Amino acid sequence: TESEMLVGPTTSGVDVNYIRAVAETSALKYLDAVTLHPYRPGPPESVLFDYASLRSVLHSTAYAGAIFSSEWGYGACSDPNGTAAPCESPTGEPRADDVVTEREQASRLARMFLINDAANVTYSIWYEWINDVDDGVQPLVAESNFGAVHREWIHGSAGKTQPRREKLAYHAAQTLQQLLGLREPVGATCDLARHTYAVRYSQAGGSDSWAVWFTNTSAHNAVPKCDHLPNTCCRFDNGSIIPGCVSQQGCEERGCCWDATPGKQWTCSHAYPNPVPGNVNTSLLPFELPSCRDVYDLFGEKTAQICPPVDGSRAPVVAWGEFTLTTDPQYLLPPKGQAADDKQGLDNGSAVQFCLTPVLQSQTNGQ
Repeated sequence: TESEMLVGPTTSGVDVNYIRAVAETSALKYLDAVTLHPYRPGPPESVLFDYASLRSVLHSTAYAGAIFSSEWGYGACSDPNGTAAPCESPTGEPRADDVVTEREQASRLARMFLINDAANVTYSIWYEWINDVDDGVQPLVAESNFGAVHREWIHGSAGKTQPRREKLAYHAAQTLQQLLGLREPVGATCDLARHTYAVRYSQAGGSDSWAVWFTNTSAHNAVPKCDHLPNTCCRFDNGSIIPGCVSQQGCEERGCCWDATPGKQWTCSHAYPNPVPGNVNTSLLPFELPSCRDVYDLFGEKTAQICPPVDGSRAPVVAWGEFTLTTDPQYLLPPKGQAADDKQGLDNGSAVQFCLTPVLQSQTNGQ
């Protein structure tokens, strides 16, 4: 029926090679959306590179459906003393490169939803609602600790039970819903040189709102880690990624990782940045502010009001409170009672398109 959707193939990670193989069978034409589970260690923002590769494959097949992020989350593990610790992998080996505290889990939950909005990914599902086991049971197993809520019940007076105890991730999700749930993402800017991000949201009859943040990761200045998908290649030809088509020089010129180790299936892989010290000017917004906005933090507390600059820069005037860009998202909403912006000309310098990675930009610019 018209209310039903057929989606797939639901890859673990963003398996571009598998989706390309599915596309070659012409099966994608039967799908309303391509579904992915974009799990990864490290920051959610690295998914932009995966989405660029995926969209290139979909473009080459003239696929016009949506992209769904149908499962993605971060486990927050701890040692027996309750101290944040690396989660164990399915084989039992600690993943020492990514320690996620419950506070960091909350930030990544918000940024996961926001970066998917920035990339025009239509549908996002956080995994998962509640931990699989009670606290203290399997505290180092990632699969048991993805929840936004702890599993155990809190017992009140007279033996009455109270709702399960929320993690900070729950409150971050609640803030997102309360502040942006009725607004539609209409554009984004992802400045990878300054590692700043802004997603713009619109509501009928009202002024636009933004979510803004920065990361301690530079796409240009970091020593890259690489995605070792088999036969991944950075050269674009009619919108497709062609396996085995790039020389070492061509690979490195594209900012990708070259490997000629005998017996390996891949040679040129997309680079993902390692964290580096942030050098962003946190007084600047990555877009032009059209009128005053109230500033809310990750958990919905109103912390400041900012207004358009008077000197032509992108540093807002702080009417009250304190404001700088932070590694947690902040939400800029129009103050209650403020007249709606005249949106004519608002797009001049603002976020007017969804985020494109440098790889995809070079393709669309015909380079």
